[in-house]
Amino acid sequence: MVVFKLNNNLTNLEWSTYFGGNGDEAGYSIQLDNQNQPVITGGTENSSLPTTNNVIHTTSPGGKDGFLTKYNTTLNSIQYCTYIGTSSYDQAYFVQLDDQDNIYLFGQTGGNYPVIGNSVYSNTLGTQFIHKLNPTMDTTIFCTVFGSGNLQVNISPSAFLVSNCGLIYISGWGGTVNQSGNTNNMPITSNAFQSNTDGSDFYLAVFDNNAQSLLYSTYFGGGQSSEHVDGGTSRFDKNGKIYQAVCAGCFNNSDFPISPGAYSSQNNSSCNLGVFKFAFENIVPSISVPQSYVCLPNSFQFSNQSQGGNTYSWNFGDGTTSNQFSPSHVYTDTGTYDVTLIVSDSISCINSDTAQIQVNVYALNNASIVGNDTICLGDSTLLIGYGGTDYLWSPSSYLSNTTSQQVYANPTSNIDYTLIATDSCGVDSATISIAVIIDNYQISPDTSLCIGDSIQVNVSGGIDYYWYSLGGLIYPDSSSPYLFPVNDQYYYVEITSLFNCVFKDSILVEVDFSNPQINLVNDTSLCIGDSIFFSLNNLTNATWSPNQFLSHANSTNTWAFPINNMTYYVSSTNQCGTAIDSVQIEMFGSSGISYGDTTICQGDTVQLSAEMGETYIWVPQNSLSHPDSSITSAFPSSSTVYNVTITNNLGCDVTLQVEVIVNPYPYVDAGASQWATFGNMTTLMGNTDASIFYWDNNEWLSCYDCLTPLAAPSQNTYYVLNATDSLGCYNSDTTYINMEGFIYVPNTFTPNNDGINDVFEIKGEYINEFNLWVFNRWGEQIYYTDKQNNFWDGTYMNEDCKIDVYVWKIEYLDARNNLGKLKGHVNLLR
Repeated sequence: MVVFKLNNNLTNLEWSTYFGGNGDEAGYSIQLDNQNQPVITGGTENSSLPTTNNVIHTTSPGGKDGFLTKYNTTLNSIQYCTYIGTSSYDQAYFVQLDDQDNIYLFGQTGGNYPVIGNSVYSNTLGTQFIHKLNPTMDTTIFCTVFGSGNLQVNISPSAFLVSNCGLIYISGWGGTVNQSGNTNNMPITSNAFQSNTDGSDFYLAVFDNNAQSLLYSTYFGGGQSSEHVDGGTSRFDKNGKIYQAVCAGCFNNSDFPISPGAYSSQNNSSCNLGVFKFAFENIVPSISVPQSYVCLPNSFQFSNQSQGGNTYSWNFGDGTTSNQFSPSHVYTDTGTYDVTLIVSDSISCINSDTAQIQVNVYALNNASIVGNDTICLGDSTLLIGYGGTDYLWSPSSYLSNTTSQQVYANPTSNIDYTLIATDSCGVDSATISIAVIIDNYQISPDTSLCIGDSIQVNVSGGIDYYWYSLGGLIYPDSSSPYLFPVNDQYYYVEITSLFNCVFKDSILVEVDFSNPQINLVNDTSLCIGDSIFFSLNNLTNATWSPNQFLSHANSTNTWAFPINNMTYYVSSTNQCGTAIDSVQIEMFGSSGISYGDTTICQGDTVQLSAEMGETYIWVPQNSLSHPDSSITSAFPSSSTVYNVTITNNLGCDVTLQVEVIVNPYPYVDAGASQWATFGNMTTLMGNTDASIFYWDNNEWLSCYDCLTPLAAPSQNTYYVLNATDSLGCYNSDTTYINMEGFIYVPNTFTPNNDGINDVFEIKGEYINEFNLWVFNRWGEQIYYTDKQNNFWDGTYMNEDCKIDVYVWKIEYLDARNNLGKLKGHVNLLR
């Protein structure tokens, strides 16, 4: 076995040595004492280890043994060395040191390992041992065994810890993978995390100082898989929490215990890595109250629901404290308080922990408002409400919002605001009156002056004044300064009121450099009825004369609408003098004549005309042939009023109207089309609202000037009903008589080739389909055709038929596709 030391960045070997005798050794665990000297434990098959004098075993007890040795790396020598074990199998897997450098070992034994110490905990025939020695290895302080008591090793040690408080923590695993022994019947405490085992699980335990008692023990593992370690790592931290890597879920099981929110809850292959962190002892502080508030003068009753610990330190957030388990407390003032509970354990080395809760203390009827009750117009004030958790301000006028504890108000006049404060203890209200200091001052209006002049202006209503501008100012601290600008200029003033409110205003002084410049239009002409607009925007005032036919006689902008020739004069005055100008307006008239008022029938055309103009425009144009001519044809579809604008050579125009009334067509209905049979009469069903009407057709009618004549057509025939109303408007309609179809069959024929009646021939009209059969007196078919224009020549099979009576049958479809059937006989004579 080799023991060595590297520097802290692993770049240099600082010390190393061999250890052992003439057999095999294995080093399992190493710790450093208070002088940073290494203490090493492991197993050996050697009977010649370099043990030192006075240790507990200077020679091998027999079998496979454990060993324990401490080096002095400064002197490069073994300081202490001893065998560990019995005459049977023994292995020391872990070593731990306390703050006195006492040595603790955790291992396995197959022999009768001694139990030494007062009231030490042990299990009879246990196969796992814990052994404590003094630093010089010559005295056993205690040693004990634990396990199921069946003389088989139960677990393979995987972690070992002696805490700063002297508590002893062990971890190991056992079962089928270990090939011998199992975790069945291990000592388990009543508060175990897992009380049952399938024989192949982890076993975790905590022993009291010097193993006086078993404080806690539990199984950890699934109910199907054989959890084990295949080279993973395991360790305890100094607070007693174990961190373990496990080969878990073998044979595709997902039975390893997992916590909520685990990285993976399923095993996706035969054996996967499982990891767990387990805390044997812990403090979980917790505080609860019946409700999160009280109303003065009631008290809070705090409920301590902590787990672990035995000492309690309360801080109520108001400068007072308590060490009671579940104290009550009376607050002396309203507010929100953070209550803190620190839970610690005076008999263990568990770190203390802290819980916090926030509580509210309210009072009855304590609504109030803090804020400035007097403000200047245009300013705002911050209003702060007290006495509630919810707030409602009213009225909402000029408030930044209405539901916050703090709001800004900027009213423009005196106002009262009411606050309704609500908390869990009730509702209360408060009111504040805000006085607004208004701008109650007077100042001279904007003015003007001629260049080189000065003017005195005035302001009143304040106690102090301050004027400022770009120049041209005398007595700026006066209420009546003198102003003499050289250009248009604003003069500003700050007015301080009796309540120290400052208001700002200004006066515009415009500077005139000469008499007004009137830019009036040249003399002009108008058509009678027209108007003209005069605009003198460069002037500040204007007076017109005469004031007839004007929209505004004293304005820089006015409409003029004279009815005869007129000369208008305009004058304007500024600080430098008065100017006058004039404009002459000559008036012209217009005239015209239009023709064409008439009444026409629908579809007819009429001529419209106008005179006495240079140009003509007719509207609407969509039913006119020449809308820009003096003469045009109109063909409206309905009654229409046409406007014609006639413009003379001076540009004056007049608009006249021509009305064309369009009469509709008379109503005419010749009736629905009908079917008729040959030789029978059919009544035509005509109708009209016209006074003059007649039928038009070449076929015979019973009358031509009546609405319902009788017709007897010999073929399909159209009949037209013509009508003319009293205004001469004409219309017509057509109906159609369809022949149903007929057949004529002769009763005798003489096939003697004399050219007269030689064949049996069927005559018919309007037949769509036709079939003829001829039979002799014995019912034998001697002729058939499906063509109406075919005929029977009196032969059968190219032989003349004898004189006799023959039966015929006809089936046909007429023009309406009605099926007809006829039977009869025909005489054949020669």
